[in-house]
Amino acid sequence: MWNRRVPAIAAAVVLLVHLAANAHYGFFRDELYFIVCGRHPQWGYVDQPPLVPLLSALSQIFGPSLFLLRAVPALFAAGGAYLTCLLVAEFGGGVFAQILAALVVLGTPVLTSFGMKVGTDEVGLLGWPLLALAIVRARRARADPRSPDPAESLVRMGRRARGADRAAERDLAGPCRLADARTASQRSGR
Repeated sequence: MWNRRVPAIAAAVVLLVHLAANAHYGFFRDELYFIVCGRHPQWGYVDQPPLVPLLSALSQIFGPSLFLLRAVPALFAAGGAYLTCLLVAEFGGGVFAQILAALVVLGTPVLTSFGMKVGTDEVGLLGWPLLALAIVRARRARADPRSPDPAESLVRMGRRARGADRAAERDLAGPCRLADARTASQRSGR
C-alpha cells in the first residue's frame, strides 16, 4: 500500500521544499531573458529550445511574479522525483529504496539548482527519468527481443532532431543491443 503512495508523497515534498525556498532571491538575469523570449516565440532560438521561454512567459501572464516563475522548475523537479520513485519501483525497490531515491533527487546540488531557477536544464529533471522509465517498461513489455524497440526509436528520433551524426546513433544502439542479448539469455536460462 505504501509502495504506491511514496512517489506522490515524494513529489509533494519536493514541490513544497522548492516553493518554500525558491522565491527568496530576486530574478536571475537569464530568467528575465527567458520571459522576454517567451513573449516573442521563435522556433529557431540559437541558445535554447522554445519550451522554457514559453513556460516562463506563461507564468507571468498575470503580471510579474517570481513565485509563479520559480514554480515552473519546482514542478519539473517534483515530476522528476515522482518518476524516479516509479523507476526504482520498476526495478523492484521497496519503500525505503524509493524514499532514498527521492532524497537523492532532492538533495543532489545540481538537481536542486535546476529546480530552483528557470533554465534550459529544468526540462531534463522530468525528461530523463521519463525516458529511462519508458525504456525500461518498453524492454520488459517486448515478447520477442528481435522486435523493434519503441524506446530506442524515440531516442534515435531525439538525437536526429538535435543533429546527431551516424556515429552517435551507433554508439547508442550498441548498448541497447547488448541489453537485448542479456535479456534473451536470461529468458533462455543461460
